[in-house]
Amino acid sequence: MSNHPRALSDDLITSLSEAVLANYMAVRIAGISDEDIKVILGADGGTVFAAGALFQTPVTQKLSQLDSQRFKTVFTKLFTEYRAGTMDRQEITRIMSNHNVAHKVESMAQQGIGGDLNA
Repeated sequence: MSNHPRALSDDLITSLSEAVLANYMAVRIAGISDEDIKVILGADGGTVFAAGALFQTPVTQKLSQLDSQRFKTVFTKLFTEYRAGTMDRQEITRIMSNHNVAHKVESMAQQGIGGDLNA
């Protein structure tokens, strides 16, 4: 077995990044402020923690140093576009749909996590 894992495809890095972004979207939509959200990226995947909600996006095999950097770069680009309001609306809708954001928001509301969405 090699000590150098094969690099992940660009599609897998993008999918991983979008999954973590979708978790961030869910906690924001649930009414949790940015100040109360922590996003952690690493060789084991990504975690979004906020106000009692914890969303993990693990990887099956620890990322190489190169793939970890690629993951952080792609996530940062997507995250920055989303927060700046420059991400295409269709891309937002696709990410939210592919990663079941509505269900995550509903689950948080059922558990009393988040703010008043009607405020």
